[in-house]
Amino acid sequence: MARKYLESHGYQVLRSIGENTPVDLVAWEDTGYLLLVLVRRTRHPLEGSDIIITTFYEDIATLRSLARPSHATLQFWLWTDYRGFRVFEVLPGGIREVSAFE
Repeated sequence: MARKYLESHGYQVLRSIGENTPVDLVAWEDTGYLLLVLVRRTRHPLEGSDIIITTFYEDIATLRSLARPSHATLQFWLWTDYRGFRVFEVLPGGIREVSAFE
């Protein structure tokens, strides 16, 4: 669903299917803007960045450790059954919820 969402918004998308890859999707626009996306799913409503960081600590720490070009953004996408995708930009000191293409 995340790949189709990105493609519908004009991105070219590569999906990583390996179990040990740090991101699930690499997406880019013609402008060169690059998204590195890790997607997870939960059936439980999770509110607040602190709970997201605690619940998905290892995933977020892995994203933080990635070397990335200056024109790339690291994002953590969380699918919840009741709310759809929530998108978080992964920053050196934490995460912040953003719209998908902010």
